[in-house]
Amino acid sequence: MIDTRMRITDPPPDTAINRIAPGWSREWAEADAVERAEAARVPRPPARWIGAGFLLGVTASLAALAAALFSLSPGYSPDDTFAAVIAAVVAAAIALTCVPLAARIAARTTTEGAPGAASVVLFGAALLSVGGASINITVAKMHFDEYLLYGVFFTLTGAAQLLWPLVVLFRPVRSLLVLGAAGNLLIAAVWAVDRTWGLPIGPEHWKPETIGVADSVSTAFELLLALGCLALLAPTLRAQTRPRPSPRAGLVLVLAVGIPTVLGLLSAIGAVPTLLTPSA
Repeated sequence: MIDTRMRITDPPPDTAINRIAPGWSREWAEADAVERAEAARVPRPPARWIGAGFLLGVTASLAALAAALFSLSPGYSPDDTFAAVIAAVVAAAIALTCVPLAARIAARTTTEGAPGAASVVLFGAALLSVGGASINITVAKMHFDEYLLYGVFFTLTGAAQLLWPLVVLFRPVRSLLVLGAAGNLLIAAVWAVDRTWGLPIGPEHWKPETIGVADSVSTAFELLLALGCLALLAPTLRAQTRPRPSPRAGLVLVLAVGIPTVLGLLSAIGAVPTLLTPSA
């Protein structure tokens, strides 16, 4: 009796499909090799970067909390000017610490590029965004007391300005740069309308607000940030992807943004009104 069952070791019948199969197998193997090679080129974060990312998240949360609590500082009392200055310095320092920390972590995830003009512009734009966020979060409470939508606007604006630099430092892609430029220009435009003609909503329609130090500083930050984002869209700067500038340039940028941020925070709570015009 003949065994008609095909053993595993028996060669398959010589059909057209089986003659084509080796070609498919080669193509699949080549495609799989390409995918594996591309995956190997993507840096996988070591375990220590996970801890660094957690630390960055904690720092960002403390920055937002410090700005939110700053409006409750002793600066409301004219006798506690020194305490208000210390509180403003601490709040600004906590906020701006997010940027060097994020830049340090992001710089370790890539070996491309070298510190240059793009690094300085990107680092500076991130600092400007965090400085503006601190001021907007600080004034959110008083705007909630004035009008609910005003408070919501400043809260969302501050949150977006705090989150954006922590993302763009890791991925300075075109879409994020365009979003940063457009968003900050829009915020500055709303400020210009409010200070020129007033807004059509709120407790007092079409009544221009007075210009103070805090809103002037935050608007200047937003305009400079937008210019920086537009500059980074140029091909010559986009070729440099490392987000961390030299230590000297980084220190200069931190001081250049930190000092106006402290003054803006003091103006936001009405401290030293004879020197710093309070913001409405």
